[in-house]
Amino acid sequence: AFLAEENGIYYLDNWVYKASADITVANIRKGTLGIAENAFKDCLSLATVTLPDGLKFISDGVFMNCSSLKEINLPESLLKIGNHAFDGCKSLKSITIPEGVSNIEYNTFANCSALESISLPSSLSSMGYGAFLNCTSLKEIVIPENVTAIGNYIFSGCKKLESVTFENTDGWLYYNRIPHSENPSCYALNVENPKSNAKWFTDSYNNMWYGVSHK
Repeated sequence: AFLAEENGIYYLDNWVYKASADITVANIRKGTLGIAENAFKDCLSLATVTLPDGLKFISDGVFMNCSSLKEINLPESLLKIGNHAFDGCKSLKSITIPEGVSNIEYNTFANCSALESISLPSSLSSMGYGAFLNCTSLKEIVIPENVTAIGNYIFSGCKKLESVTFENTDGWLYYNRIPHSENPSCYALNVENPKSNAKWFTDSYNNMWYGVSHK
């Protein structure tokens, strides 16, 4: 295996390994299976990314701090998006997660301060710690029915969040994790009212919890 450079992108076999720091446009070539950890991290001028059909993996921190990235279309072949993958993409306004992705990892979309719209797939089963932390432009979100676990600080700092709709409102619990306690307290959580949900999720007092569904 050897590194091959093409338009500021370095490939290692069928993976993107890294990119030039001053890259502005990234057209990732067909046949690429995945993007390696931190490949485009801190590419501050990167504004346009085209991902090929067949891409399956976006690793940890791939587009972290790409503050000029305004939009990106994720291919239907995608299976995994790593933690911090889009953390700090301050110009990103909307994102659609394709069917097949089962987890949103911790801090995946944290600090995306321009993010107004996000569409989540029915294949989603869990949403990690701080996944949408400080998404200060996000007003509403729908939690798909197959989600069974939501990490704490999920919507912390989302100042404009007005509506969190759960497609499955049954059997939700939250765990109040007392520091250094092995047995956190467990409480039923009513998630039927989207406006109340938004208020609850953004309340700083409620951030030390981890929600799971019975189903």
